Amino acid sequence: MSTETLTDIAVRTEDVWKIYAQEPEDVEAVQASYQIHPLWGVDLLTLTSLVDGSFLLSGGASWSVGSNSSLRGGFFLGFGDDTVDPATGLLGSEFGGRPNVGYVSISHFF
Repeated sequence: MSTETLTDIAVRTEDVWKIYAQEPEDVEAVQASYQIHPLWGVDLLTLTSLVDGSFLLSGGASWSVGSNSSLRGGFFLGFGDDTVDPATGLLGSEFGGRPNVGYVSISHFF
């Protein structure tokens, strides 16, 4: 690829990022995890925007189901202003417009 092509891709990627999300500002992260039992663990993470006060809360639990396998479930919850500015298309806050998500995953190591 030529340098001109790479520059064009980078500019387009940056433009797409600006359309769909605000660029990250100052964010504070706090994380805690606790091993309940050798087979069970839980964790909690919060990312807080120091600019607009919105935050993302994430948590989960993991279970060691075998010597090489683990099962994990968790969630992501966004809190803040979820309105969209019609002029710019940007969200009112960094984390407010994020959808709430739950997940389950299984990992196996060979």
